[in-house]
Amino acid sequence: MALNSSVRRSPGLHTAQDSAVLVPVPEAAPLVGPHRLRLDPNAAAGVPEHITLISPFVPPDRLDAGVRGRLAALFARARPFPFQLTSVGWFGDEVMWLAPEPADPFLELTELLVAEFGIPPYEGAYAEIRPHLSVALGNPEGGREVADSISARLPICAVADRVQLMVGAEATGWSVLEEYRLGG
Repeated sequence: MALNSSVRRSPGLHTAQDSAVLVPVPEAAPLVGPHRLRLDPNAAAGVPEHITLISPFVPPDRLDAGVRGRLAALFARARPFPFQLTSVGWFGDEVMWLAPEPADPFLELTELLVAEFGIPPYEGAYAEIRPHLSVALGNPEGGREVADSISARLPICAVADRVQLMVGAEATGWSVLEEYRLGG
């Protein structure tokens, strides 16, 4: 789906019949999981706590063995890395998120994907990509209600050791099609 230049997609995996490449962050689930279920429609649709690398990616009907093999080879060359979710941030009033530190390894993975597939994150809608873990999407009141309590329990220590290729369908929500270990 191509976006009109006047339409801006908010960061998030909210389009049916899409695919996305993301780094799951299960370490964040105990703190933000219950909030995400209430404040981020993607959580209820099956998307785990994550940091998006590219969304939308390739249409699900074109995720053949060749595309999946290229993803496997790309991520086999990358290495796992530790990071922390250190602070709460906002995209305008609509998206409350957690910032990973360091952010550069996520940007590097995104740049590898862009170089390999020529697909910009968020369809090129943003001049700067800021890695983040969304907590509240389109629910600013709810985000404001939980931001302080979440912030007080940061940092969350995590390790990025795998990447998931997820597919979304209107009838079934999002599911993991394939998972790739960083470093093979």
